[in-house]
Amino acid sequence: MKIIIKKSEMLKHKKTIKVLKASKIHPKSAVTLTASEKLTIVGQGFKNEMDCQSLRWGSVTIPFATWKGYFRVLHTIPDEEITIEAEDDIIRFHTYQLKSPAIRVSHLDKISLAIPLNATPWQIIMFPFENNISYEKLRNSAIWNAVNVHMESVRRHVRKAAVELQPYGVKVEDLAELVAQRLGISDRETFFKILFFKD
Repeated sequence: MKIIIKKSEMLKHKKTIKVLKASKIHPKSAVTLTASEKLTIVGQGFKNEMDCQSLRWGSVTIPFATWKGYFRVLHTIPDEEITIEAEDDIIRFHTYQLKSPAIRVSHLDKISLAIPLNATPWQIIMFPFENNISYEKLRNSAIWNAVNVHMESVRRHVRKAAVELQPYGVKVEDLAELVAQRLGISDRETFFKILFFKD
């Protein structure tokens, strides 16, 4: 993905984030940039479309904290046009470059847009199950990091209980099944994949 965009367009986007109050956007969430006829930026609770010159169509997902960090240097850029280029593990914002495995090619999704800014950790965990979102689609979405981080709390409790109940023949899988049943989660496969996810 590679585009050239006017600085004025990016400043408008910056204002959108400011109005939303970035502090309400989950720090572990991500932003998806998709370049086609326009640049589309989708994150938790927002979607912006801006005019740009697309030199290479494509989309990329980066951590919201990283994207927010670029706003701090935006005013220091003297040029009226800014080049944004992304490839596997790398994104370039004008003369600034960042390498991270968290930067990945991704398809545009509407999952994060549907999650309200004031969503609680529990609402974020339950969102994919209440909306029939498959594991594969969730993994490629901008909200995956937030779901995975909040699920870590569930993982800790399940593992701790499994250790204490091990003398009675209770396995971690048994407890996971009990939790899914108690929460009314019918998509056990997706729940188990998220619960037992390992980096």
